[in-house]
Amino acid sequence: MSSSSNITQEEEELLSILNNSLIDNERVVFSHDTTEDILNQMIDILNSFWSRSNSARMISFKNSSISLPINIILLTRNNDNDDNNDDDDDDDFVPVAHSKISAVDDGQEENENSILIESVIVDETKRGFGYGKKIMQLSETLALTKGFNTVYLSTKDAENFYKHLGYEECENHVTCLGASSKFLNKQQLSGLQKIFGMKSQEINKPKEKQTEIWLKKNLN
Repeated sequence: MSSSSNITQEEEELLSILNNSLIDNERVVFSHDTTEDILNQMIDILNSFWSRSNSARMISFKNSSISLPINIILLTRNNDNDDNNDDDDDDDFVPVAHSKISAVDDGQEENENSILIESVIVDETKRGFGYGKKIMQLSETLALTKGFNTVYLSTKDAENFYKHLGYEECENHVTCLGASSKFLNKQQLSGLQKIFGMKSQEINKPKEKQTEIWLKKNLN
C-alpha cells in the first residue's frame, strides 16, 4: 500500500473507513504516508492553481498528522500500468484530488467541534468525473469519525458547487493555527487567535472588499 511502515492503528482504521466508500480503482491516502512520487505529482497539481515553493509544500505534506492538520489525497489507478492491476502499491495510482483539514480553535465556544477544509482541488484533466464531490465526502467522513460536527470553508469561484453539497453561506470567518496546535494548549491557542485576528482586521481595513465567500455545513 503506502511507503511508510509507521502508520498507527488509528490511521489504519480511519483509512479503512474512507477506502470502504471507494470503488476498486480508487484509493485515499494521507500525505505523510505515501510515496515521494505521489507527493510530487500532487504538488504539481496544487501549484498549477496556487503557486508555492515545492519545498514548502513537501514540508506541509510531511507534517500532516491524524491529530490535524491532515492532507488527504484521492488516487485513481494509473491506466498506463494495466499490466500491474493486481498490485496494490501507491505507485500504481495517480493523484486526482486533495484537501487539507484543520481544527478550528478561535476562542469561540460554538466552534469547538469545527474543522476548516482548505486547498480543495481536482486535477484539471480529471474534472467532470465526480472527484470533487468525492474528496469532499471523504473529508466530511474523516471529520465525523474524528468527532467534529461542523465544517467551514471559503471560496472565490466555487460557491455553487459547495451549495450543491449542502453548504450554506455564513458570516463566520474562521482561522486555524495548523501544526502549531500540536504544541500549544487550548488557552494559548485562543490567545494567539485573538491577537492574530485583531491584526488581520487592522491589516484588511484599507483594502478592497474581500471577494471570498465563507460557507458552513452541519454534519449531524
